[in-house]
Amino acid sequence: MLQFSFSDGIENALLNEGILTKDQLTRARKIQEHLGGQKTLSDVLLEMNWVTTARLDDFVRRHRSQFSIGDILISRKLVTQADVMTAREVQRKSVGKAKRLGEVLVEMGVVEERHIIEALAEKFALPQLEPDISQIDAELVRRVSLKYLRRQTGLPIKLADGFLHLLVADPILEEFGQRAVM
Repeated sequence: MLQFSFSDGIENALLNEGILTKDQLTRARKIQEHLGGQKTLSDVLLEMNWVTTARLDDFVRRHRSQFSIGDILISRKLVTQADVMTAREVQRKSVGKAKRLGEVLVEMGVVEERHIIEALAEKFALPQLEPDISQIDAELVRRVSLKYLRRQTGLPIKLADGFLHLLVADPILEEFGQRAVM
């Protein structure tokens, strides 16, 4: 069961879908505040029996792209809300190229890189694969611009049903397939 500290957008979606009433949400927030952040909002909702685990799991699956990496890591009990807040403060204070939340959490020693990879795979509903050279279509790689391969951290694996399948190090980067095939 995934348990989240919901953002305002997610809370609105819970209300709009009729999963919670405004009164339940308000009361759950007060209980959470009274507990000093020891429980996530979803923990409170479940303990008050205002939502079932199955219904919350279904909601999370349908809205997973709206959850932050921090939310996903909190839900897995890999980090605390305080860890995420500290990492966000480090992000705000950093000079130069901004670091992503996951990078900061790894540097803080709070989580391992594999936890970030798992959270990203969950957020974007992507399979998590170990690179295997036998999976790579050599002919397809020959058709991809060398300039593209140097710039991106993605490697074309296969072309199937009109879709280019890429092995990527960072699913957040946009335009992976936009300029890959010449």
